[in-house]
Amino acid sequence: MVQRRRKVNFLPVIGINYPVIPMSTLPITPTARTQKILEESYESQSELIIIYHDDETLKDCSVAEMQECYGWLAHADSRETFSDGSVSYVLNVGSRVTVKDINRITDFVNDGNFEIKATHEPLYLVPFDEEFASESMVRKELLDQFKKFNQSHNAAGPDSVRLLETCPSFNLFCDSIAITILFDEKQKAEYIALKSENELADFLMTVMTMDAKNQKMMDKIRDRAKESIEINQKIYFLSEHLKSAQQELKNLKNSKASIDGVEVPLNEDGLPDDGDEVAQLRAKIKEAGMPDDVTEKCNSELRKLAMQPGFSQDAAISRNYIETILALPWNKSSELKKDLKGAEEILDHDHYGLDKVKERILEYLAVQNRADRLHAPIICLVGPPGVGKTSLGMSIAKATGRTYVRVALGGMRDEAEIRGHRRTYVGALPGKIIQKLMKCGVKNPLFLLDEIDKISTDSYRGDPASALLEVLDPEQNKNFTDNYLEVDFDLSDVMFVATSNSLNIPPALRDRMEIIDLSSYTEEEKLHIARNHLIPKQMRDNNVKEEEITFTDDAVLTLIRNYTSEAGVRNLEREIGRLCRKTVKEIMLSGGKITHVEINGESVKKMLGPWVFDHTDITLDNKVGIVNGLAYTSVGGEILTIEASCIPGFGKQVYTGKLGEVMRESISAAFTVVRSFIANLGYTPKYFRQNDFHIHCPEGAIPKDGPSAGIAMCTAIISAITGTPVRGDVAMTGEITLRGEVLPIGGVKEKLIGAVRGGVKKVLIPFGNVKDLEDVPESTRKALTIVPVKHISEVFREALAGEIRKYVPKDKNADSGADLPNDEDEGDNAFDDAHEKSAKKSSASSAGKKAPAKKSTRKSPSASKTGKTSGTSVKKEEENTEAGESGSEKPAARKKTSTVRKTVKKTQAAQSEQNGLDAGRGDKLSKAGDEFIRGGDDMVRSGDEFTDGLDDENLEIS
Repeated sequence: MVQRRRKVNFLPVIGINYPVIPMSTLPITPTARTQKILEESYESQSELIIIYHDDETLKDCSVAEMQECYGWLAHADSRETFSDGSVSYVLNVGSRVTVKDINRITDFVNDGNFEIKATHEPLYLVPFDEEFASESMVRKELLDQFKKFNQSHNAAGPDSVRLLETCPSFNLFCDSIAITILFDEKQKAEYIALKSENELADFLMTVMTMDAKNQKMMDKIRDRAKESIEINQKIYFLSEHLKSAQQELKNLKNSKASIDGVEVPLNEDGLPDDGDEVAQLRAKIKEAGMPDDVTEKCNSELRKLAMQPGFSQDAAISRNYIETILALPWNKSSELKKDLKGAEEILDHDHYGLDKVKERILEYLAVQNRADRLHAPIICLVGPPGVGKTSLGMSIAKATGRTYVRVALGGMRDEAEIRGHRRTYVGALPGKIIQKLMKCGVKNPLFLLDEIDKISTDSYRGDPASALLEVLDPEQNKNFTDNYLEVDFDLSDVMFVATSNSLNIPPALRDRMEIIDLSSYTEEEKLHIARNHLIPKQMRDNNVKEEEITFTDDAVLTLIRNYTSEAGVRNLEREIGRLCRKTVKEIMLSGGKITHVEINGESVKKMLGPWVFDHTDITLDNKVGIVNGLAYTSVGGEILTIEASCIPGFGKQVYTGKLGEVMRESISAAFTVVRSFIANLGYTPKYFRQNDFHIHCPEGAIPKDGPSAGIAMCTAIISAITGTPVRGDVAMTGEITLRGEVLPIGGVKEKLIGAVRGGVKKVLIPFGNVKDLEDVPESTRKALTIVPVKHISEVFREALAGEIRKYVPKDKNADSGADLPNDEDEGDNAFDDAHEKSAKKSSASSAGKKAPAKKSTRKSPSASKTGKTSGTSVKKEEENTEAGESGSEKPAARKKTSTVRKTVKKTQAAQSEQNGLDAGRGDKLSKAGDEFIRGGDDMVRSGDEFTDGLDDENLEIS
């Protein structure tokens, strides 16, 4: 008996990218692919399958993905055609299903679209488990919550509630509730992912419970808002009555009011004096001694305050405004000291060195003693971190007897922090200037504007730097207006001192200040500061007694040189504190055996570990292409190593080390100067086309830029090209022009201090910076040999360890390396006449040098094929040599010619052997040379230059 195969029912599949609830209706607009499917379903009332997937086209959806998607049976129940011809269908969504076998049919409407058909299986949820509660009880609770939800939202009619009560299936019961209460797609997605009827019930109960809580909260908010509106209406009604009563009382201002025969006191406004807040504020206004316009403004605000309820917001604004104005020191000032001797002693006691700064401050104080008001410009102390700018401001305040006030400007980006907020804003406050004056209580304090160079700018909040212009201008700050006060306040008695780490200050603001430079400390100054200030301070802070610890000068110098690298003394103080703490620990752990610890250079290394900085690691050996430059950084002067290398290539110039735009331009200028300087020594343009040049500054992660590395770049480049070593004990700084002149630079003092710290012996500086040596400490000048230079030839004479030699090409057998001079060649005294010779170079001699190279370029590079190129060139070379020599020079010329002949023979033999290994190499090079003559691309030009090198290196005689 033959068994018939059951017919498999494939249904069309469409995709949607949003979740739906079973037994709901789904409006859908068809696409080109789904139009036919939906139309057939509508016409024949046939079923189709809906799949929930992010890609509703299902174009890239695999079979496995579709089998894992949530699906439902559905059919098109209605259709609506619009005036523009578009069609919309409404689907009745049925039960949950999963797709099984999938069949993809392409081009079913002859337009490249495809149709997906699949079989399906019903997806049943896990039945309700009555372990904790019966199904009837859960139904009742869900129905009660649904009725409350429906009352709050009016989401369904009474028929829906009755249908729920008679719903036969618990699954259908939950789906019907979900259709009504789930509005969010996220909630719907969570709902359709549930696997059991218990989970459906828990989820629906949670949603409706949370909604009930939210509704209670919203009801409370509505009731509270309604109450507030009623209170405000009452306040307004009573206020209007109060105004009417006050107006009547004002009419009685000139008469005596009495109640039951008792006279009632009236205030200046004709209102009954309450004897409390208003009366107290009025008395304070009279005693404040403010200008007339300010007094009138306060009285105006006081009248507003008296007319308003005490708990209203406007009353609080008026009260705060009056109290702020009364808190300002309108006529309170501190008594200033006029003892210049005492001021000088205070400055010398608190700070070592800084003679120029102290002298300028004493001049300022001397003028102040003779004048009633300040007319001097604002002082701005500029220097690296840790050099004592802030502490110097405190010393100035102590020396002058002023109250010290510090305002931190770092990171300030809101103009309102200087000028204050207008009172129309909620929580408005005056600016920092007014706030600090209220706090100090006097009108002539010393204001330290700290970190003025770190003010930020916000396009939405204004420019604080521009707001400071009014504060720091002596001609304007006597009428300083804060947005909150709305009245003028005199700041002319305030002494302003600003601090900055750099001159990166807006030009208009910088123009209003006198810049006083606080450069980095020398080792001698740091040693005195540590002895007189840092060590005693750290001993007090760490409870170390004087008889328990002793610091030797060697220990302090070791800390300065090998454990700190800074312009100031901040890190030095930290390291001294570390030594004090380690000493205390050692004494405590010894149990009384150790009572005194002497700290010297060796014990510092044992207690703090290996050196952190080794400024003597700068190599002092003479090396080719390595120059010691000098840089001015935020922590003072430093040795900046500059390296240059020359290698065979195609004339490229590579700059590495995170160099800035200015330094790159200095390198370009240095290359031009070097090429013009050594042009008469045989270094033709061809040499620079056949070699690559690499300029590098170590520590590539640190940005480097500035206009003072020109002569160092020149020296490194000419050393790399000529092979002349650079003296390792020489450092240099200065900018270069295209004519070889050395231009002056800045930061001479810091750079020379850094040179001493690095261990160099001689420093080359521009001649124009000789005047700056007066600011350099005497100990630094004695430790160095300072050589002023005007021209680059003077730099080469002092920095190069030898004479610049002529260009002599290497033997052809050399495999690598740039065409550097031969150490055995006769030197040329280039220091005296190189600059003059480069300017007088003859064009005829240049043409004579280039002729052999041009001829050899047109010949085949393979000497083994013709055997004529080298011989002909040697013969011509011999003739030229004999014609150009005379008398006693002929034997030397013959010897050189013999040497060239031997070299050519060796080269021919090497070329023959090479041609045997690679017969096609010569043809390729010859072809490359021909293409170069016809103006080929860069790669062809490189092959031609390589061919020229093979010929010229064996035929030219220097």
